[in-house]
Amino acid sequence: MALTILVSGVLEYDSGKTWLSISLGLLARRKGLKTTLYKPVAGHNVWNRFSSVIESRKRQVLLGNDVLLYEKYLGSLDPLELVNPIDLLTVYPDPLMLRGHSEYMLAVSSLERSLVLARITSCRNNGIVSNHYVFSENLATAPASVRKELVELAKVLRAAPAQPKEILGFLSSEKASSLLEDCRGLLSRDKDVVIIESFSDSLLPYVGVENSVDLLFVVAPGKALVFTGEKLRQAIELLGDVNIRTGSFLSVARYSSYMVLDIPPAESPIKLAEKLESTELARLLV
Repeated sequence: MALTILVSGVLEYDSGKTWLSISLGLLARRKGLKTTLYKPVAGHNVWNRFSSVIESRKRQVLLGNDVLLYEKYLGSLDPLELVNPIDLLTVYPDPLMLRGHSEYMLAVSSLERSLVLARITSCRNNGIVSNHYVFSENLATAPASVRKELVELAKVLRAAPAQPKEILGFLSSEKASSLLEDCRGLLSRDKDVVIIESFSDSLLPYVGVENSVDLLFVVAPGKALVFTGEKLRQAIELLGDVNIRTGSFLSVARYSSYMVLDIPPAESPIKLAEKLESTELARLLV
């Protein structure tokens, strides 16, 4: 059975989850362990990660920056659609196409208003099937400078028209959790270590994954707290909610961590792995 590690972030952005996840993967592979990363749900914005749009068109599958970084530093992985079954692409709208600054700021902060493309990959019967969706109403308000690129990408992906509410409703459903657990099971089948990266500052990427977690890494810039999977499950039971933020988990569990690690700055995940190799962390990956 694979050692399953969950990496969750304290901050909504830039906690350091992705670099630490890749570094853990590098450390595990240096020990000769069959290792993979798993990003159940990913989101990326056109303006911040335009290179992922170009790469998605080239590969004819919607891919986010995180899984492309996994591939860059870890080399060959399982199919990236399996590594990241649900991917969401957003775009900030053209402010001149909306009614004033307040509506623009509302659209920027709303996933329902900014979502333009999505991919949902199912993992049934040992195979993977990907479906792409396009949200035409949001696409119509994208700045002209990028709209043509997105329309072409939607055609390449053969994206079906859909409503954002439908997709977002699915993401919070038991069906989505079941789909993501199926993919985790398929990924884990022949692995020694599976590293799961959550999204934003959500403690869990989906409901049910907590039952498989052996170790939880809670990451903030410069620091990581390591908890046992049992402590994770106890905290969820105490809080009475699986849809919780990492900060809420820390409010009840921060003084019962199994290990505290300093995370030094590094110019790449490779360099970070080298710095962490001599710490207590290395003995956990067995």
